[in-house]
Amino acid sequence: MSLFDKPLERKVCFAAIPTPIASDVENLDAPIALNPACDLLERLSKYVDGVVVCGCTGHDSSFSVEEQVGFIRFVQENFGKKLEVIAGDGANSTKEAIELAQRVEAEAGVFVHLQISPYKVKPEQEGIMKHYEAVANSIEGRVILYDVPTRTGGVGISPGTAVRLAKHPQIIGIKEAAPGDEGIERATEIIQSTLGEDFFVLSGNDEYTLELLRRGAMGAISVGANVESDVAFVSTHFGANYEKACQVDERLKPLYDILFVETNPQPLHYMLRQQGFNVGVPRLPLTEVRPENRIQIREVMMRLNLF
Repeated sequence: MSLFDKPLERKVCFAAIPTPIASDVENLDAPIALNPACDLLERLSKYVDGVVVCGCTGHDSSFSVEEQVGFIRFVQENFGKKLEVIAGDGANSTKEAIELAQRVEAEAGVFVHLQISPYKVKPEQEGIMKHYEAVANSIEGRVILYDVPTRTGGVGISPGTAVRLAKHPQIIGIKEAAPGDEGIERATEIIQSTLGEDFFVLSGNDEYTLELLRRGAMGAISVGANVESDVAFVSTHFGANYEKACQVDERLKPLYDILFVETNPQPLHYMLRQQGFNVGVPRLPLTEVRPENRIQIREVMMRLNLF
């Protein structure tokens, strides 16, 4: 049974997982490493509600469609009873986005789709509207919008467009990941404009998750939760233990920053390897973390006792 079979009734946290690679050096031919994926997913199953597979943190653009669908299927088959599996299966072509989402449903048995707004082509808001409506109308499952202007160019999904799309019965929420104050204000406008509707907002940046929870967000899709369970604590214990959630969030601010000292997921791969998870080095054009940043990362990890 999916968490999304009815409106969310509590705060949630999903981890945006990296795609482990079976090589500790840059290697275009190295396959996806399934055993490290299992080790990481087993850990995550103890404290998050679910995982996003092959999203931006999973550097999905580095993989063929067969690899992407196959890895989503692997996670669903092995962890679908423990974790809500969300497929990161958007595309900058509406036709491709539809075909990929349909394959994920038919071949992987996953029916919740995190769909990034079309990148590279920089569509107008009307084009974004029609894109998401076409995807939602072509699948059985549900769509979570993904607004991340730093990766997609243009203005991303405007709050007004998100509010209009919220009326579609199969579009159930949005991951808001615009940077800084812009992201907070975008999310706030969407939250206020969809009150009373079956539509939720999830924070896409750990650094402002707590503030969005205060403003009515339902949780987070987190990078930091991969390396520290207390990141998930902020969302999942927000209502029951607000003061502790605030204390935890303050302590973790150095982690939120260091995870983006270079392009995500480069620092995440390095941090997980330091913790004993053999997730390898991402495929090109992503690379190993630069030596000077490895020093900074290890310093933060030592300070937060993450080894």
